[in-house]
Amino acid sequence: MKLTYFLPAVLVMSMLASCGGDKKEIDNPGGPQGSGSMTEMTPEESKEYLQETAAEFLNKFKPEDQRQAVELAAYFSSEFEYFDAPEEFEIEPNESKRTPAAYLKALSDAARGDMDALTRAATSYSYTVNFNKLSGIYEPNYAKEKWVKTSDSKDIVFQFKNKSGQPVVLTVAQSGGEYDVDFSIDEWDEDYVNGHWEEFKVKYQYFLSVPKTVKATLTENGKQLADSEVVSSIDTKKHTISADVKANLMNLKATTIVEGTDSKVEARSEFYISGDWVAEGYATVTGRDLCNIDKYTSMADMDEEEAETEWAKMFKTGDCGANVLDKVQVYAQIEYYKNLPIDLGDYYDSYDYDNNKDAARKDCEQACDRLNQHIKSQVRYNKTKTDQASFKFVPYFYDYSYGYYDEWEYVVSADVLFPDGTTYDVASYFENFTNVARKWNSLLKAYQNIWEVAGGIEW
Repeated sequence: MKLTYFLPAVLVMSMLASCGGDKKEIDNPGGPQGSGSMTEMTPEESKEYLQETAAEFLNKFKPEDQRQAVELAAYFSSEFEYFDAPEEFEIEPNESKRTPAAYLKALSDAARGDMDALTRAATSYSYTVNFNKLSGIYEPNYAKEKWVKTSDSKDIVFQFKNKSGQPVVLTVAQSGGEYDVDFSIDEWDEDYVNGHWEEFKVKYQYFLSVPKTVKATLTENGKQLADSEVVSSIDTKKHTISADVKANLMNLKATTIVEGTDSKVEARSEFYISGDWVAEGYATVTGRDLCNIDKYTSMADMDEEEAETEWAKMFKTGDCGANVLDKVQVYAQIEYYKNLPIDLGDYYDSYDYDNNKDAARKDCEQACDRLNQHIKSQVRYNKTKTDQASFKFVPYFYDYSYGYYDEWEYVVSADVLFPDGTTYDVASYFENFTNVARKWNSLLKAYQNIWEVAGGIEW
């Protein structure tokens, strides 16, 4: 996680609900939480407090705690990065989904402080895994630079040797039986009729059998480095989903629980280091057709803008919160509108606006106004009800011009807004955390030799 986006990253973490809690029942509170009050900090005091909290959080990630797993990921990258996937997987040869690359890449990210990476690792082999087709033992064929199936197994097993020649085994197993998922997609086809080609739609029906429980285990020379379990359920007739994810890497633990219907999807999150709780988050989204797979498949042949508009119509409200070390809490409430995805991701540049900066700035300002009207946020400390800051969307200007070449763009950015009216752009505000930056750089330096290679694994 980049230091300059410490709080926004926490906010995004809770919005995506990518790592969740052990609770089996979700009862998200709704709206900003807290009890009691505290003194409202000045921007300078707030900066110092966040600095201390960030330092405490980062100090919990010690290089030695995950060194064995990160070194293994680095070796895997240097040795097998360009190996093709097994033919049985029917994916692009260099695509790493559902192969060891995706799993080890996510584990490497987790060791670097990416709190949702353990969940990504756990779900690398979930939902779309067909054990009847993919089960077997796979090993690297160095001559062909490819993973090949060498023997049968009821599980999906990848095995290779580490740098010292010791065995490494990634085993993915299913249990609890399977459940069926069926859906249809309309696709365009054409036929030659009466001397000319005619286009028409064809409805393709898909039937999938999904394992109820998928477990993955990574061992090196017999020692378990990581394990994960995903228990999921998707009912395409009742329009419901649920998922319970648990993942461990050395001394890191993340868990996820998600429940959804057509009208509401909820998730909760928790993250632990060496058994100590360090962060939690929740997210709730309301709307319509949220778990209606037919609604999503109907967007398959829409252009991007049309699909985004249709997607936005499905949502009504969003509510999320995150808590780090019981010291920093961030909350956001979202009221969806049709331009929300466009306003969040659009840019206003010299090409599209024929070099008219005033027009570009005006449109960007209007997008920011809409976002500020529909997205409210609160930053609080020590689980109190005192608002210490919020986030405000503002236009940000980038100038890429040089010589006679004129190129620029306006984009939607965010400021930290304090109760006294003081504002700081997010990047510069967090860049000034010199003590945290020093600790962060020390942490990076400690990992540098093994991260540079491990971080190169491609998805």
